[in-house]
Parts: sequence; structure tokens; C-alpha cells
Amino acid sequence: METLTLAFLGHLVGDYLLQTDWMAENKKYKTMPCLLHSALWAGSVVFFTGWGFLPFVLLLVAHFIQDRTYLIRDWMHLMGQDRFATGSYSPWGMVIVDNTLHLLQIWLIWKFIV
Repeated sequence: METLTLAFLGHLVGDYLLQTDWMAENKKYKTMPCLLHSALWAGSVVFFTGWGFLPFVLLLVAHFIQDRTYLIRDWMHLMGQDRFATGSYSPWGMVIVDNTLHLLQIWLIWKFIV
């Protein structure tokens, strides 16, 4: 369980402390900022946990897909969370769902890969 806690810490460091304005503002529209952010994020998780190359690659790909696409917004629409995504909760509703999916990805890697 300690490794999972460290992975979650790596998530926070990679997604918030290491993400620049340039990455945050452009990752949805341009490949390079999203790829760099995803690599830093996955690298941060792997750095904190000591996980190897395969978890790094899987986390990088999952993070890239999630951050480069409208997966979060589409998921929230599918789940009937349109007001949670755009209403008075905005942008926090989308941030919460985004982070929950990132943590779920980490848990899946921890549970089934490492």
C-alpha cells in the first residue's frame, strides 16, 4: 500500500508542480506540450514508486489520451453530469473527474502490472 501512496504523490507532483502554463494551456490542442506533460507525469509516478519501463509507458499513453482528448467532458456527458462539468461547479467538477481517472489508472497499473 505504501507504493500506491507514493504513486498518488507522484501524480500530484507531476500533474501540478511540474506542469507549466505552456503545457496546461496547449496540451488539449498540440501534441508536444501534451506529450511532454504526460512524460513528466508518468516519470514522476515512476520516480516515486520505483516502477519500471512498462508502467511508465502505460501511464504515459493513458495520460496523453486523457489530456489530449475530450474524454473527461464526453464521460461526464455520458454519465449525465453536464451541470457538474459546466455549471457552478466549473471547472472543479472536471478537475475532480480528471484526477479520479488518473488515480484509477495508477491503481490499475499497481494492481495488475507491478
